[in-house]
Amino acid sequence: MVEVDGDHIVVQHLYIERRMIPLNLYLEHADDAQRAHAMREYGDALKELAAVNIFAGDLLFKNFGVTRFGRVVFYDYDEIEYLVDCNFRRIPPPPPGWDDMSDDVWYPVGRTTCSPRSSRRSC
Repeated sequence: MVEVDGDHIVVQHLYIERRMIPLNLYLEHADDAQRAHAMREYGDALKELAAVNIFAGDLLFKNFGVTRFGRVVFYDYDEIEYLVDCNFRRIPPPPPGWDDMSDDVWYPVGRTTCSPRSSRRSC
């Protein structure tokens, strides 16, 4: 958010992101030691998100990046949810003949599901 105030330009909100290598691309070119380190960092990133009540939604490698210091960070904010508002279930087996690696799902998935902490208005 930017506004002009006389002779000044006022920046009210600014988002800056350092350059990172998407984790999926990093893993393609990493050696065994780098790959092991990146996967440990990926797990640590997930634990850090969970510790602050954030579920990333898509846990795909392409939604995480590797910094110049070798840290793995999450940067796809469009599908985050509060962890306590998520309803995790076991995925049922696919029906006969269904390609379980398909982009389509064979089980119902809802944007929001009532949880014990959800207010009735949001259910």
